[in-house]
Amino acid sequence: MIVDLIEALYRLLWGDLFTLPVAGGIGISFMVVLLFAAGIGFTLRTRLLPVRLFRDMIGAVCEKKQAAGGLSSFQTLVISTATRVGMGNLVGVVAAVSAGGAGAVFWMWVTALLGASTSFVESTLAQKYRVPDPLYGGWRGGPAYYLHVLAERKRGKKLRHSIIAVLFAISGLICWCGISQVISNSVSSAFANAFSIPPIVTTVVLVVLSAVIVLRKDATVKSLDVIVPIMAVCYFVMTVIIIAVNFRQLPAVLGRIFSEAFGLRQVAAGGFGAVLMNGVKRGLFSNEAGSGSAPCAAAAASCDDPVKMGFVQALGVLIDTVVICSCTAFMMLLAPANVTTGLTGMDLLQAMRILIPPTSISLEHRDPDETHEALLQLYFDIRAWLRVADTFDDHFVLQISAHGSEVRAAMLCLDPSDFLAADFAKGRAAVLFSATLAPAGYYRDLCGLPDARAVALRSPFDTEHLGLWCARHVSTRYKDRADSIAKVADLLAVMSGARAGHYLAFFPSYSYLQQVWEDFTARYPDQPTLCQESAMDEGKRAEFLAQFQKSDGRPLLGFAVLGGVFGEGVDLTGESLIGAAIVSPGLPQVGPRQEQLRDYFEQTRGSGFDYAYRFPGMNKVLQAAGRVIRTPEDRGVVLLIDDRFLAPDTRRLMPPHWEQLKTVDSAQALTAELAAFWK
Repeated sequence: MIVDLIEALYRLLWGDLFTLPVAGGIGISFMVVLLFAAGIGFTLRTRLLPVRLFRDMIGAVCEKKQAAGGLSSFQTLVISTATRVGMGNLVGVVAAVSAGGAGAVFWMWVTALLGASTSFVESTLAQKYRVPDPLYGGWRGGPAYYLHVLAERKRGKKLRHSIIAVLFAISGLICWCGISQVISNSVSSAFANAFSIPPIVTTVVLVVLSAVIVLRKDATVKSLDVIVPIMAVCYFVMTVIIIAVNFRQLPAVLGRIFSEAFGLRQVAAGGFGAVLMNGVKRGLFSNEAGSGSAPCAAAAASCDDPVKMGFVQALGVLIDTVVICSCTAFMMLLAPANVTTGLTGMDLLQAMRILIPPTSISLEHRDPDETHEALLQLYFDIRAWLRVADTFDDHFVLQISAHGSEVRAAMLCLDPSDFLAADFAKGRAAVLFSATLAPAGYYRDLCGLPDARAVALRSPFDTEHLGLWCARHVSTRYKDRADSIAKVADLLAVMSGARAGHYLAFFPSYSYLQQVWEDFTARYPDQPTLCQESAMDEGKRAEFLAQFQKSDGRPLLGFAVLGGVFGEGVDLTGESLIGAAIVSPGLPQVGPRQEQLRDYFEQTRGSGFDYAYRFPGMNKVLQAAGRVIRTPEDRGVVLLIDDRFLAPDTRRLMPPHWEQLKTVDSAQALTAELAAFWK
């Protein structure tokens, strides 16, 4: 009975109850008539708002949140876009073009312009007649609320309930039950086609994930803030690249769209109505104008003027239908007809994968130029990013950061052990060796080889050829940086002045490096120096290292970043490098990335600080120190500048041949020690 009732309601709203006088005698649904007519009326009433006030739409999105407890304009746009972007942009567009031909795309564009006006009106009303949210704080509202206000004005008194608002709420629930079914079917079909995953498995996972997100406070906003921009941008960029590679076919595609939208052949054959109605229907379904979910998001936003929120939602409609839907349509129309014949829905959309190999070939084999190189790099970056995304699970976290107007998305692999273990299992045996794989347990764990045998061999070089000191009177902790600059500069002057040859000093950051370098060059102007820049291309790096190959009798002191390009893989023998100073224990800077690692390994290993900070930092120190002694004939010194090198947790990570580590308490003490070593 319930099913029959729902089907009857569906036929009432979307069924062909009567026919408008269009070619082909197409039955037009009641809902389509209402939404399309409302869009025309609102567009005329607002004097072509989507065109006339487009700049104001952009400005409204860029505004910051006005007050705490609500959503920003951008967050609201993201949420409303999430309700619009989905299967309507994918399967819906494919269905429209399949049934109505290329001309349906044109009528989707027209519907988008009308839908933008509709969305402007309903979102402005939602913002104006919203009410405080007693459950989560902030605001709530939407069509049910402003319809209730309308009922009160018609009755001339306050009402506890209004029939029209209740009817909207009930119809909204029924509507979204149906839309959710369409979306779930399409997603299940997509996963079955792409990965052979049974639909029941996909359904269960979707239900669980949705419950986790929806039932947690603010989880919907936080999740969509991450998912929607990445989803939309990746899809948009990939389609744009494919379209750009096949741009020679684009005029023919546009010609098809406009000719079939008004073509005499379609009119004569009675197909104009199908073109029109499929375009209109799918446009209405895709842009969501009139269904009521987007105004609910608009009501929750912090905004000083309801009109501004109307602008935001109107822009969302244009993004959805004019931009994203057009990308899908263009891809479909670019595909060869023999590939798409007989396919429908998600199967038809996924057939567009045939365009990827020709795109790759075209990008790789075209004559290079500046624009092509940038496009090619972008294409490869996205493909690589998506390949990693295919393996995304509990071992990864997605990080979104903003730097001014630039938004960055990164997938951070917290634990590579399972992936590496699977690769090692493909062979019979593996041998890993390095002078800096310490501690062994840390690398065995991260490589997924807990039972692997670890062997530590003593250094083949004479330990007396390496002079090793720690300046324990210096602290390079962030709070002590200002007081340490002069002390570090004095120690570097002593080290580089003890014997003719070349030296490197490694610092934990560019800013600290720059501060010490400026102090050093001001007080020791006769000492030649080189300073690593923050962005050095291959040519500049080669030029930097070439200076160390010169032997004019004058010592050269290079300033470099610890863990950078000069901290590993550099092979300078003899007088080319006879000393290295390592300023600080190399602990990574505290930030979201390292804290994610720390939390993960604290929960899984109980050693969060070691895995995220101490072990990676010590690895950089050992790498930098390893630049000094490269052959059995080399002699050199390593100066560790920070009292933290003497901590027991750090000493235990040092290799056996560092047992002769000595300490100094001043630059004068270091002078005496170096004089004795070089004698």
